[in-house]
Amino acid sequence: MADSNFSGQGNFNVKMNLELQGNLKRSQGCELLGLDRRYCVNFKANENAQVSNVKVSAMATDESVMYELTLCSNVFDDEVFINGVSYGSTKLQVMLPSGEHDLEVVKRGYEPNRQKVTLSESKTLKVDLDRYQYTFSKGERIQDILAGDIPGPDLVVIPARSFRMGDITGVGLDNERPVQTQDLTKMITAQ
Repeated sequence: MADSNFSGQGNFNVKMNLELQGNLKRSQGCELLGLDRRYCVNFKANENAQVSNVKVSAMATDESVMYELTLCSNVFDDEVFINGVSYGSTKLQVMLPSGEHDLEVVKRGYEPNRQKVTLSESKTLKVDLDRYQYTFSKGERIQDILAGDIPGPDLVVIPARSFRMGDITGVGLDNERPVQTQDLTKMITAQ
């Protein structure tokens, strides 16, 4: 017991220092704390192994020792995969067991960042994603795959210069005449 006393209104207060020890299966600790399963380590081969009196040290390589990994990136709305499991987007703080982990940060339109991270202490990593460096040729057809594996619109690459817009056949609508020369670079910068 650390301290006990009566308050001015006749209430009795007790302050205690407690140290608990127990034998839990590895997954039971997360269940006890009410943590989402994706933040817990589940070792199928050792599911019935008991963990007790684990001393945490900076040099420990025991898989039952957990370290905090904090990830930040230079883009918004990315997705983080650790050992093939999605953990959402950055900024991310997650507890992982010591040892080596496969890390992948992805976002549409950016080169994925893949690396192996070895945890023997808590770490903070800054991940930089680079935009894809597309080089297209005039007239090339492009079609992306959208969410749900639905094909996106069929696009055709046109060079960034002037072009003729309107009805050049003479059979179009009134609002398509007269044919006008438009500068694509000015149209893009005006938006």
